[in-house]
Amino acid sequence: MKCKDCVYYDGASEWCGKKLDSPDPELERDCEWYDEPVSPYYATCKPEVDFRAGVPQRRSVMLNGGREFVYPEDIIGKKCGECERCRKRDNGEPGWHCSIRPYDLDIDPDGRACVDYWDRAEQEAADAEHDAAFERRREELWAIYSKREPVKMLIVDGYYGREIQCPVCGEMPYSTEQCNWCGQRFIQDAETVEWCTPLTVDMVCPNCGEPGKAVVARRNGHKHFSCAKCGCRIME
Repeated sequence: MKCKDCVYYDGASEWCGKKLDSPDPELERDCEWYDEPVSPYYATCKPEVDFRAGVPQRRSVMLNGGREFVYPEDIIGKKCGECERCRKRDNGEPGWHCSIRPYDLDIDPDGRACVDYWDRAEQEAADAEHDAAFERRREELWAIYSKREPVKMLIVDGYYGREIQCPVCGEMPYSTEQCNWCGQRFIQDAETVEWCTPLTVDMVCPNCGEPGKAVVARRNGHKHFSCAKCGCRIME
């Protein structure tokens, strides 16, 4: 087998997903991952269509962003409060702070902008442009795949536990009935019904000793418990 035939080789970026380097795709695959079993996630993640194809990446309009020098004339007339980094304090606390400065350092929104200025209005316009392109792609796929016959939803082993996956676009569908992104409908078979059925176990409140039921997440096995007597909440 060639390196390019490896499941961890990304042909688009020409990088190895395990070694985090750029190997020669024509080299024989003789690294330590040669005999490693392929995760079911990689085995099933072969979508029919790429949802993000044609959707431009979210654009950042930072003046410098660590990539270019900011000249004084770039920020003439700009106010600190017009910057994306200027934020109100949390939890109703009075005053304003800068997201890249110490939290307890007060700033004046009407003051002059500094060299780290990041135009909030321009960034919001760029975000709106990206969101509109994202929604156009979603509507494009819905017009095609929402009319198709239902298919079986995938339940795969992901990076953070078991998760559901749309076999058409490869995204997390956010619904067991129909994919939120491409509109593909899913068959409501026994496996899907079982996934939707809450799994509970007996649990005793460690605070007051009241018995109750804890809900077990099918994705990662975490237990969620809320005591009906004292209101104690637990996740483990």
